[in-house]
Amino acid sequence: MPTGIGTTTEVISPKFADKFMYFWKRDSWPKSRKPEVMGLQGASSGTNTRTASNVQTKTVTLKSLGAKTQQRVVNLVYTQNDSLYRELNDAWSKGEVIHLWRVDFNTLQGTKPNRSAEAEYSQCLVPQLPITEGIGAITQSNATFEVQGEAVDDEDGKPARVTEADLVDGSFDVLDKALYVFSHGQDVGDNSATTNIPDESQPSDNTGSNGSANTGK
Repeated sequence: MPTGIGTTTEVISPKFADKFMYFWKRDSWPKSRKPEVMGLQGASSGTNTRTASNVQTKTVTLKSLGAKTQQRVVNLVYTQNDSLYRELNDAWSKGEVIHLWRVDFNTLQGTKPNRSAEAEYSQCLVPQLPITEGIGAITQSNATFEVQGEAVDDEDGKPARVTEADLVDGSFDVLDKALYVFSHGQDVGDNSATTNIPDESQPSDNTGSNGSANTGK
């Protein structure tokens, strides 16, 4: 069937970019450890490219396509005492494969605790790991992951889906959570909020080689 504006009677509804989340797992982590939140879709979510080659004849230009290459871009936010940067830096140093899931929460179905959403899976390498430390700003970066082979988004001929059980506990609630919860008068004080603000003047205690701390948001 033809698709696009003017060719369907279906209601046009958007896909919201801020509902795409990336989850990850290092290849060295045990199989029992579930994928964790990595970050949001970057400003440019990624590319699917094939290099075109030209052969000039006397009358026309003939074109052919080369091998497929894919990149995925994730916006990473590094918070105090998390292990995200340390883990990624270690994987970058060792050339270790990163397992990456791009989950589309626009397609969320079901009820808790049996919800599911469409996802794309890929095995990636980390060729570069930028880190931006703006003055008075949150430490973050847009990291590009190079896909090994080709990303996969179907399973048995249908769009692939991940369930709540596939990911670390609470993953399906990430988009619904505020930065902080409601507090009563005696819940706050003693610099409880100030000490949670990343302090760029002090080195973070990223001792997360075992990955036990929470990852980026």
